[in-house]
Amino acid sequence: MTSSDSSGGGSERSKDERALREEVTRLVSQDAMPAADLGRLRAALTQELAAERGPRAFLRARPTGLRVLIACSAVLGVAAVSGFAGLRPDHGVYPPGRMAAIVLFIAGAVAVELAISLRPLQLPALPRWLPTAAMAVALAGLFVLYALPAAHLSHPASLHASAPPMLLARAVQCLAIGLGFGVPVHALLRALDRGGADRALIAAVCAGLAANLGLQLHCPITAPAHMLLGHLGVALLLLAAAASYRRIGRPR
Repeated sequence: MTSSDSSGGGSERSKDERALREEVTRLVSQDAMPAADLGRLRAALTQELAAERGPRAFLRARPTGLRVLIACSAVLGVAAVSGFAGLRPDHGVYPPGRMAAIVLFIAGAVAVELAISLRPLQLPALPRWLPTAAMAVALAGLFVLYALPAAHLSHPASLHASAPPMLLARAVQCLAIGLGFGVPVHALLRALDRGGADRALIAAVCAGLAANLGLQLHCPITAPAHMLLGHLGVALLLLAAAASYRRIGRPR
């Protein structure tokens, strides 16, 4: 290779390097960067701060321990109201083992749901599959417990006609009572939630569990069909309503 070829190759490389530097400089220069709309950002921040007023803002501002205590008190309040309104008339003959299994399962599932739905934002994020798994285990566990053979048929109030019209009529009564319990609990859990992730679904399942606890202490019917339709149905309805609301409200 001659000296002229070497100098020519070096000149070409210099031109390429210079062109590359100019391109990089142009891309990262201040002129190439879009200017931030500080006015719009300030207006959005002001709007968010202005929204932090009222009872919901007060509840969300409470320490996590207090928020959990308020949520647990609401669940216990459902049980207390149910017992005060009328403890199930068959409590004297209902198998204590079956009662303990249902109550303890609901209590454990509520504890897990609350730990997820009220988890502080400063902690590391949970795996994305965990809330879904917790909801599935809670609903599947109730399904298994309710699908067991009837706990007993020793009390007249526990007898249940299997005809579809009567089955539906009695189930609708428990659905109405359960929703009366569950809707306020769900609203409270949403008010206690500080956001960060959409926890409406797990709050709905938690509210459904609280309603099922109230129904378990009040309703004397032990037929599996009634338990699945009238009791578990409350949790499923709340979950479906929360999912529909989230889908409608999601930006397109």
